[in-house]
Amino acid sequence: MSYKLLGFGTENVVSVVELAILDSYDDALTAIDQQQASWDEARALARGEEYVPITTPAVSAENIHPGYLPSFIQTADQFKFYPLIAIVPDMIAKNPEDLLSDQLTVYGHSVTIHVMSRTDTNVEEDDAEGAQKQQEIVVRRVERMAEAMLLFMKQHPDMRRMFGQDPSPTTARISEPWKFPVDDKKGDDFTFCSLGMEFQIKNYSPPEEV
Repeated sequence: MSYKLLGFGTENVVSVVELAILDSYDDALTAIDQQQASWDEARALARGEEYVPITTPAVSAENIHPGYLPSFIQTADQFKFYPLIAIVPDMIAKNPEDLLSDQLTVYGHSVTIHVMSRTDTNVEEDDAEGAQKQQEIVVRRVERMAEAMLLFMKQHPDMRRMFGQDPSPTTARISEPWKFPVDDKKGDDFTFCSLGMEFQIKNYSPPEEV
């Protein structure tokens, strides 16, 4: 599909990424889970533990947020909306090149893709070993979501056209796992984690006719 960006192009940049994610991100997520299964098994064997594969749930369409981080990530009552992906434009700046492009307006875009996940089960407050295991699971889940995002971006034709033939983030930051304060909304039962990847693109916009 061909996309034309006019002006800043911010909204359309986010739309292109959203449509591509809806098209084939889950395929990349499945591939990463399968790829990591042998590592899960080897790790369990080395630790003397029972092998239980770590699986990464698919992201439903309603949990993809184009253009913003949902405000509910600050509260404990919307835990059912995880895992999620947020596509957030961070910065737009003029990015002139040379005289060969003086007929174009060139903008540099910074777009951060956030992936967030949570655990499936809760642990008792005094179960330190169980809490540590939950933290490991949720960290591995967001790391796999990020690996799947990178694989997806390198394979999807629209992402390669927009972000270059070999898309890769300029920065990637993972959070510490967190729990919400105890309340009666059940969100405090789970452990959460997030990872953000920043990508840079350029938008070559022809002058608009007046």
